[in-house]
Amino acid sequence: MGPGWYPDPFVPSQLRWWNGAWTSHTATRGSWGAAATALSLGIVAFVMICFPIIGVVISVVATVLAIRAARRDLDDNFTITVLTFNIITFSLSLAGLAYSLWLGLYGIVISPWPA
Repeated sequence: MGPGWYPDPFVPSQLRWWNGAWTSHTATRGSWGAAATALSLGIVAFVMICFPIIGVVISVVATVLAIRAARRDLDDNFTITVLTFNIITFSLSLAGLAYSLWLGLYGIVISPWPA
């Protein structure tokens, strides 16, 4: 194990600094607040896939928040689930944006005039 914050083996609700041995430095574990915010934004991004640019922007913000929450509390299953959901939403948003751009360019190049 490298130096860093790890779940406290003595007090489960805390993190304790490890640098080869447990130190006296502790911190409270993150609440689900950041993960819940990331989940809410992820759901909004998923709904906004039909508006690709907005969906991509919101999913980027949601994914960044989920990554920050996951880095703070790696052993929290809820946070990891939110991160996974947001990465999938981000991928779908990017696919929707690419498809929209392809349709737009296809329409301009192949049939520039209305029928």
